[in-house]
Amino acid sequence: MVAISCFETVFGGLESIWNTGTFSDVEVLVGHESYFAHKVILSAHSPMLQAMFTSDMKESKMCQVRLDSICRSSLAELLHFMYKGVIELNNYNVRDVMYVADQLLMRKLVELCADYMLQHLEITNCIDVMRVADAHSCENLRVAALSFICQNFSQVSKEISFLQLELCEVISLLNTKELPFSDETDILAAAMEWLSYDIGNRKQHAFRLLSVVRFRSITIKDLDNVLARIHCTNDVAFHVIIMSIKRDLFTGKLFRNPNFCKPKRQSNSILIFGGAVLGRHGVIDSTNSLYHYNTINNTWKKLESFSFSRYKHGMGVIGDRVYLVGGQSECYSITSSVECYCITTGLWKTLCSTIDFRINPMVTVVNGRMFVSSVDDGNELPSSLIEVYDSISNIWSPYKSNIGWKPMNTGVTARYKDKLYELVVEGTLSNLRVTPLFLDSDIYNRLDIGVFGDVYYPHPPLPCVRYNCTMVVMADRIYIIGGSSSPLLVDYTYRSKGSKTVYCLNFSKNKWEVVSPLIASRCGHTAKVVGKKIYVFGGQNPDLEPTRHLMEVYDTDTDTWQSLAQPCNFMFSSSFAY
Repeated sequence: MVAISCFETVFGGLESIWNTGTFSDVEVLVGHESYFAHKVILSAHSPMLQAMFTSDMKESKMCQVRLDSICRSSLAELLHFMYKGVIELNNYNVRDVMYVADQLLMRKLVELCADYMLQHLEITNCIDVMRVADAHSCENLRVAALSFICQNFSQVSKEISFLQLELCEVISLLNTKELPFSDETDILAAAMEWLSYDIGNRKQHAFRLLSVVRFRSITIKDLDNVLARIHCTNDVAFHVIIMSIKRDLFTGKLFRNPNFCKPKRQSNSILIFGGAVLGRHGVIDSTNSLYHYNTINNTWKKLESFSFSRYKHGMGVIGDRVYLVGGQSECYSITSSVECYCITTGLWKTLCSTIDFRINPMVTVVNGRMFVSSVDDGNELPSSLIEVYDSISNIWSPYKSNIGWKPMNTGVTARYKDKLYELVVEGTLSNLRVTPLFLDSDIYNRLDIGVFGDVYYPHPPLPCVRYNCTMVVMADRIYIIGGSSSPLLVDYTYRSKGSKTVYCLNFSKNKWEVVSPLIASRCGHTAKVVGKKIYVFGGQNPDLEPTRHLMEVYDTDTDTWQSLAQPCNFMFSSSFAY
């Protein structure tokens, strides 16, 4: 049997009888124009027309069909497609053809139009394409257009198509969770640009629109930079609104307004504070640098430095303020100084020092108060005093409770729900010590009960001893990353090599597992969780050469590590994701 294609012959014949009107049995009317066609051909392509010709509708008994809701030129293109099997789409006719095809229930042609739009997505048309996809229920096209908008949002938000959106459409777009904005200032700038396009009529919507902005991630400097780029600040009413928001942002009152207290979007920013750098002849110097890393576009930015260079310091977070506690500076001197960085304003402030000098302290925030204890790292005699800081009075005081909180001896901690996890070394084993935290204010206010409960050990010990590692929590798992099998000596060399090994404790199984190892051995590094990934920065390898230009990212879905560049070494730094 030989298969012979007669596609061209059949459609060539159909085009001929259409052009000549041979055997035509229906006249299609659009306005003052008319086209002679064949019911069988129209019915084969359009379920809607087939229903008209085969039902009890009047068109089934007449030789005329009126389609006044359809554009004349688009109908001509459609009839050409029905009789010839091909259609010439371009940027000028594709939307009209798609509209007519959708009206006539010609889904195959609708899909062809959607494919054409997908292949021709641009900055100038992506908003319109997304609206067309919504109107014609083309989900794949809508998702693709939304993804394109996401990747090019800073440019798209300046296009006339975005500025002409209705208020509800703008709010819906800016609230879309699928949009992984690289910076919350992108959302603020887009909202301001939309308002300024027609400030006279839109200023009444300012508060409602700006409520989509997560102002917890916006600094006053960010707000000023955005306002400098728009042209509506001369409007008196709008100026009053902006000054009100700016004042409340500075005082923190804005976050008590239910319209502006939305939680921050998923973390995409990591701050890295201070650390040590390896100088000449192996001498370790401290730094006072602050770097911002954006996980979306993999970019680094150096922010305002703090006053006191330090490494092996502690870090606590209360609201939008990050506290650096103690640490070590030049010539290995230990400090008791405390500095505070305000994420909202981008400013540093020196606070009251701790009572004792602190190296690598553990800092835990409970009920808005910051508790600090010392660490035994094998070289320094740790302080037995536990201190508590009151951020309102700026005073450190000894913490006393009849429920004790034991100091730890590795400096590696993680917080999960209402429990504090500490990695402690006992003999030849590393254990997870768990301390319950009394977070309920009623319990906390009772003078006979402390903030910390009795410690206990519900999990099996780690398969080996670990110092100078990092511990992070993701979902129902704890990860112990890298580290060394011995603490640092006074001359800052290692008794044994560092490790690439990564251990994972699954809470549901209560069992330690080994996942994919780091690309480079490292100790004294810092790590943070963002989304489903773990970001590991800096550290020191077994040969005392800092991993100066290497950070690593672990994807929990694929169990793989990826190495990326970093601007400098971050050894014994602290980090915070927001």
